[in-house]
Amino acid sequence: MRDDHRVYGRRACRSGFALIAAALAIAVAPSGASAAVDIYEASEAATHLGAIEKAKCAVKGKKPNKRFVAVGKSPNGWELDVYIYEGFWRGVKADYTLFYGVSEVGFVLAAPAGTLFSNQFPIPGTPAGIVSAGAIDFARQGKKLGIGFSGAPTRDFSQGVAFAGGLKCKYKRKNRP
Repeated sequence: MRDDHRVYGRRACRSGFALIAAALAIAVAPSGASAAVDIYEASEAATHLGAIEKAKCAVKGKKPNKRFVAVGKSPNGWELDVYIYEGFWRGVKADYTLFYGVSEVGFVLAAPAGTLFSNQFPIPGTPAGIVSAGAIDFARQGKKLGIGFSGAPTRDFSQGVAFAGGLKCKYKRKNRP
């Protein structure tokens, strides 16, 4: 591994953990202030790339095979898909850790140009499910979803973004938690 990758990882982790803490604090805050998942370039400049304020959310399936899905879009073309698959969904009172290389609890973040960032991509040379860099949390009976991840990579780890914040979940009547 080159030295610049190690420095990139440390910087991303420092800023990412601060973003994750802020996201979870926003998600569980009792105020009615609007929140958003803010997306930043995972670099020294940390350029703001977009913000997603709300998502269409659903809890699908019947016990014990329930799963959670959420899809949110930003005005400038970013799309965030969040999912917790059957067997891993424990309800809105649970916290969910996001690990690299795991597809059962995770996200896919699509850039306007189509580039995909996800926790599904394992860190090269590291077993899947060992390294965590984010979390999912719920508040207000699932009406708020907090999510954050530092250093969300592309499949080849050539680019990365960090994001964190809270989404307002909109449910159809039959798909509420």
